[in-house]
Amino acid sequence: MKHLHKPYLILAWIIAIMTLGIFLYVYGNLPERVPIHWNIKGEIDNYGSKNMLWLLGILPLAMILLLTFLPNWDPRREKYASHGKAYSILMLYVTLIMSGAFLGILALTLGYRLDMTVVLQLLIGILFTAIGNYLPQVRQTFFFGIRTPWTLTSEDNWRKTHRFGSKVFVAIGLIMIASVFLPIAQRAVLPFAAIIIGLVLTYWYSYREYKKNKS
Repeated sequence: MKHLHKPYLILAWIIAIMTLGIFLYVYGNLPERVPIHWNIKGEIDNYGSKNMLWLLGILPLAMILLLTFLPNWDPRREKYASHGKAYSILMLYVTLIMSGAFLGILALTLGYRLDMTVVLQLLIGILFTAIGNYLPQVRQTFFFGIRTPWTLTSEDNWRKTHRFGSKVFVAIGLIMIASVFLPIAQRAVLPFAAIIIGLVLTYWYSYREYKKNKS
């Protein structure tokens, strides 16, 4: 755990525990059947038992545990000390996003009017933007960062790809956030297209840099 910055780790734990506490507080008021899926129009199209919400309730806590100990299994675990702050901040963002999504589901289940497709799209857009901001700080590891056959074998390729990927991820995030104001059809297609194109461009850039250095 030496790679983690304690203030961000503690805050992540507080958010996850508070989220679980809110769930426990309102659990008795939840209906037996709760919404578990929405179509592109934001309409509920599938229900399940409220017991299924337990998985979502403990998921932020489970994710914190996973991200805390994951670097210990990385053959390049010593590199995490170089980007410990970025790793810890992104852990906090992941906790916020997962907790926010779960609280949105609880609010909707309790009768509050909420478009979960918009909520999820905004949260994922924020996550992409956050990842993009911190990608240039990430050092070469097996479990964290943009891992292609060329970034894993060349530190120069890793560094350049992450600088390029940083811009791509921020662009994807901003597109996802901005597209919530578009009509439903474009709102559903544009973020998906942005993710696919962005990932392909990043992979292509990594390969291009490999070919450039090889020639």
